[in-house]
Amino acid sequence: MICLKDEKGSVNRALGVMKDITERKLVQERLEFSEENYRSFIQNFKGIAFQLDENFFSRSLCMAR
Repeated sequence: MICLKDEKGSVNRALGVMKDITERKLVQERLEFSEENYRSFIQNFKGIAFQLDENFFSRSLCMAR
């Protein structure tokens, strides 16, 4: 924010920019929720989990402890 002052030094105007970040915050919250669900699944899964890409090639492998 920039404050514009008159000749006496008193602020008579203020200039600034505001940006709506609502969508970005919602996307971030959904990502954090998804990551936590995935992490919880992997940590509690008893077996072998794997992920395939669109060509059915393995992208990741996790074996239960």
